[in-house]
Amino acid sequence: MFNLLIFEVIPFHLLLLKDGKLAATDQSTKLIHYISLLIYILSALLLYYSSHDLNMSFDSYQYLAAAQSFADSGTLLNADGSVYSNWGPMFPVILSFVADVDNYRAVNLVVYAMLFWLSHLLIVRMVDTPILRLLVSLWIAFSTPVLMQFNFLWSESIFIFLFLVQIIVFFRYRETNKMGWLILLIVLSAVSCLQRYAGLFIIPGFALLIIMDRGYKLRSFLISFVYGGLACLPVLVWMYSRYQSSGGGFSMFLTNLYASFFSNLYRSYYQDVFFSWFVPSSLTFELGHYYVLGTLILVILFRKQLKVPRFKFEIQSLLILSGVYFLFLNLIDYSAIIHPDMTFGGLSDFERYLSIIYIPVILLLFVWLSQKLPLIEHKTTRVVLLGLICLWSIYPISRSIKNTLDWKEYTSSAVVK
Repeated sequence: MFNLLIFEVIPFHLLLLKDGKLAATDQSTKLIHYISLLIYILSALLLYYSSHDLNMSFDSYQYLAAAQSFADSGTLLNADGSVYSNWGPMFPVILSFVADVDNYRAVNLVVYAMLFWLSHLLIVRMVDTPILRLLVSLWIAFSTPVLMQFNFLWSESIFIFLFLVQIIVFFRYRETNKMGWLILLIVLSAVSCLQRYAGLFIIPGFALLIIMDRGYKLRSFLISFVYGGLACLPVLVWMYSRYQSSGGGFSMFLTNLYASFFSNLYRSYYQDVFFSWFVPSSLTFELGHYYVLGTLILVILFRKQLKVPRFKFEIQSLLILSGVYFLFLNLIDYSAIIHPDMTFGGLSDFERYLSIIYIPVILLLFVWLSQKLPLIEHKTTRVVLLGLICLWSIYPISRSIKNTLDWKEYTSSAVVK
């Protein structure tokens, strides 16, 4: 399995495969690679500056307490000595081997670099237009949702990295139909769940994609069921043992599910956060549900124009994984952390949880643009639209830089603006 990962996932050229052919490596493509690399380096330098002292939240202190108790006695306990059950076990175990926060800062930067590497593989694989490749690199490298996870001692940073690895492994499984890739996907999905329980929100998406790709046959359903069952098993065993130890059974977990799904779906702060990725929060806060309704109407009215001829299944994959995760995210009753005077700056937890699908969503946007812009006949129109997209890109980039500099002076809460 390790050899499979090293010799088939990691080599750069193997993941540039598009329809069985190696992507072009002409001078312009090389230039795009170098400029993208420069973008990632600048982003990493910004993170290095802002995360000199990793910011801490309540969850961070629980991670550290569990890591210390694991290093001392081999058991995971919260800061107050209670059973560690509200989070997956993998992150504090990793912290226990790192020894201290300063050492983890180096790990944090390495994971950040690897995340960009995986993002770049997907960009080269899916986005055709060179200028759009640079723009999507900017949108990912200088993004509030991604940088936020790496400025705090949170488990999302590693989780997002694992999510992208799963996407790439799934694509390789689909292309080769080799059982080794499916086994690797199961292992990665199981590990992701142990990193964050939110991994349970991603597994149904992959299970559905397996059925869609293999056809609605008994064998497809069987493979999907085996994948889902094996991927969920370790974290379910962990959750059962933890909640039994705390005396609450599964009830502590299940009471948060299905509590307010439909009301969340209609009036969800996640929607405000989502649209703040694209337009200023002053235009989105408390209007998220109207934006969702408007977007659905536009999709229905212009569904023919929205169709993309190539990379169809890959686009469907990103869309389904993101959509399924978002729907499951709305199963959580978060009313306890909402108050009547909530401002957009208080939505840091929602930004944190939704950040998992930021990269797939941005990839979807730019893949669609890269397929649609070349179809515009008039060159002047194409140039004007590209210019507008470049101007639009100033917003997420400037927002992320401002927020990142603010996080360096972090005091009591992860404020997003």
